[in-house]
Amino acid sequence: MNLHHIRYFLAVCETLNFTRAAEQCHVTQPSLTRAIQNLEHELGCQLFHRRHGSIAVTPVGEAVRRELSRLQRHVAAARMAAAGWTAGTAGLLRIAIAGTVGPTRTGRFFARFLATAPGARLFFERGAEDSVLSGVADGAVDVAIVARLAATDTATGGRALFDEPVAVLMPRGHALAAVNAVPLAALAGERLLLSGDAEAGCGIERALTAAAAGPRIVCRVRDACWLPAMVAEGVGIAVAPEGCALPPEVVARPLGQPALAQTVSLHVDPARPPTPLVCRLLAFIDGTGPAARDRPSAVPQAERRGQPGSATRSVWPKPLR
Repeated sequence: MNLHHIRYFLAVCETLNFTRAAEQCHVTQPSLTRAIQNLEHELGCQLFHRRHGSIAVTPVGEAVRRELSRLQRHVAAARMAAAGWTAGTAGLLRIAIAGTVGPTRTGRFFARFLATAPGARLFFERGAEDSVLSGVADGAVDVAIVARLAATDTATGGRALFDEPVAVLMPRGHALAAVNAVPLAALAGERLLLSGDAEAGCGIERALTAAAAGPRIVCRVRDACWLPAMVAEGVGIAVAPEGCALPPEVVARPLGQPALAQTVSLHVDPARPPTPLVCRLLAFIDGTGPAARDRPSAVPQAERRGQPGSATRSVWPKPLR
């Protein structure tokens, strides 16, 4: 039995006429008739009643039809899956993302990418920066996303996705909540919460030291999404990326004088051949993929430079209620 036999048999079941079934399958009637006879011989049963110039499906033929119809649908689905995987429009993309990366702009980026790969599925896992990068090297994930204040070293396979503004999270009644932008120097003496390990957070610490605001770090968390809850419970104030969901008792104020933004970048293992889906993602980032000319840039120029008053300036989410 092969796929041609199945197609011929189902065509005869549909038309109940060997001539029309042969025309539908674009084969000669003798070829189709022989294929049906071979199928009956292989299965050891009669699939059709033939009499007085008409045919009917036998009871066992009807049972076979149900099973082979299901098989034909599976074959069609397998062909579609293979075609989508080969074209890079389908498949599973495993993404390890550092806890220092905020969710809002990352979600916005992948929403645009999925518009070019409608059959793709995403799986995210969070972790420390060193673990997500080692996951790429080990092949446990396809890509890693990390964030640093300093520019990314492209020699390691990193591609910049966007700049993510950094702000201060504080209780609603905190004195700094009354200002529009928090100077770095104003953080001197505050109990400070950071996300990431000591290496990932060193850029913020250097910026604080340069602004004569010696950091008093009382807590580190691997995932920045923990910071709002820690602030709400009175542990301290936090420096966090844009987009963390805020409870009602916590507010966010942008850092100013100078403004800080972290560069979020995507990394692959240059020694490992990328899957077609990863190739499509890299082409999308580089601006050479489908619809690249029609999609907006990852971050508007005014926003990247921290210019105030831009119509595309990021907006912190309203408190959760």
